[in-house]
Amino acid sequence: MPVKDKVRRKAIPAKALPRVLVIATLLLAGCADQSQFIPAPPPGTPERSVAYPEPDKKILLIYNHGSTQEYRRDQCRPNGSTTPRVVKELSGKKVLGLDVVVYGFCTPAKTGSYRQGSRTGEPKIMRRVENIEDAVRSFQDSGVPAEHIFLVGHSAGGWASLLVARRHNVRINAVIAFAPAFAGKKSKRKPGWQALHDNQVQFIAEAREMNALVYAFDSDAFNSPEDLAFLSRIPGIRFVHLGAREIDGITCDSPDGHQTVFRDCFARTQESVILAYLAERLTEIRKD
Repeated sequence: MPVKDKVRRKAIPAKALPRVLVIATLLLAGCADQSQFIPAPPPGTPERSVAYPEPDKKILLIYNHGSTQEYRRDQCRPNGSTTPRVVKELSGKKVLGLDVVVYGFCTPAKTGSYRQGSRTGEPKIMRRVENIEDAVRSFQDSGVPAEHIFLVGHSAGGWASLLVARRHNVRINAVIAFAPAFAGKKSKRKPGWQALHDNQVQFIAEAREMNALVYAFDSDAFNSPEDLAFLSRIPGIRFVHLGAREIDGITCDSPDGHQTVFRDCFARTQESVILAYLAERLTEIRKD
């Protein structure tokens, strides 16, 4: 169920917002395809709700998983296979005295209606963008400051997060995107999908500024580092091109670069980098 619906059905008194955030959910541990905090709440959580005190003193990471083909339903297992270890292990960490809270968001939109032949219909990626924006609004309505919200995503989840930041319909701090991609593998992309992909690249590239940490990987069949290089030219984006040797020392060769973020070696080498980025972004906000 969308976060938006659940939060707004049971309003929290305004005077209580600085003290506690309560989100009614269907987020029972082990439930597939349902948004969950990471780690998941224990089974039998009263009223199927999750609460944490003083949401204004937390950093919220909203994690967005990858997608499959347009007409196939996306799978979402926040405490399982769709969330990389590096994201799961950020939960509970401290940054500038603030606790990190990770929310694995399963967008209600599981399929799209884009027809590449006629180039009509609403793409799944845009439905997901709107879902993410609704989730951000709901958390903000519940007391989470915009400057404490980061969108994190892999593949289509990372691409959608960048589109949210580019559209400016909601306020967030920044995006952390791992191998952002859209419209399938480059070598198999049909003309209609390529045209839509190129339009979105142009839209993102025209941004005057975007705050984001973007990872690109060698051997990524969806978007190579060269394909994503346009992001490196946008002010505010930190573009990290990682090959096997650069995250070696622990030997992190990956035949499928698109999935590198799920490898243990990535978590061991990049967790500190991500935490440092969160601290940097929060410090920049405080200066303003």
